[in-house]
Amino acid sequence: MVLTAQQLQREYDKYLVTPQDERDYQAEVDELNEFVITETEGFFDSMLGVARTKHRKVK
Repeated sequence: MVLTAQQLQREYDKYLVTPQDERDYQAEVDELNEFVITETEGFFDSMLGVARTKHRKVK
């Protein structure tokens, strides 16, 4: 969980230093959505012992 928090903080810091007119909001939302889905799958896989049969491609 610490690693996840560090990754989110790094992405947030990059977002803050990007000038507002250069921000690609759709890309940011897509990246955040993919990150949340991947982390959620990993969490449930580890908690329930479910083996994944397909792998999602993470950017």
